[in-house]
Amino acid sequence: MEVKVTKSQVNISVRQHRYIEKKVMRLKKIAGRFWNPATKVAIEFKDNSGGAMQEEIGGSMKMPLPGSTLYANSKGKTVESAIDVLEEKMIQQIDKYKGKREKRVIKEDVVGRRTIERKTENEEIFVDNI
Repeated sequence: MEVKVTKSQVNISVRQHRYIEKKVMRLKKIAGRFWNPATKVAIEFKDNSGGAMQEEIGGSMKMPLPGSTLYANSKGKTVESAIDVLEEKMIQQIDKYKGKREKRVIKEDVVGRRTIERKTENEEIFVDNI
């Protein structure tokens, strides 16, 4: 697993970098069997304050998984708060991805090429869809 952190006008300390890696490891655990060891996670942080008094850090994360690439964007006052929001959004994305993949597997395994047609209310027949 490779975590690539890029920054623009933001300083990230070693402690913050470890915190980011810890959060990505949690995402790896949630992704489970869909996680590829060669996966490269890209995280980018920017200073979105535009010279305003209140600092705002914008973060974005890109995580490629088989058949799809997941994206999330967030904003926060600190790098930690931005990565926390990114983590929550990525967990939602991963759950959605896993749900779609599971449905696809179930649909192919259980239903396959056969469908159920109802003749009457109590009778069912199987018809091959070729």
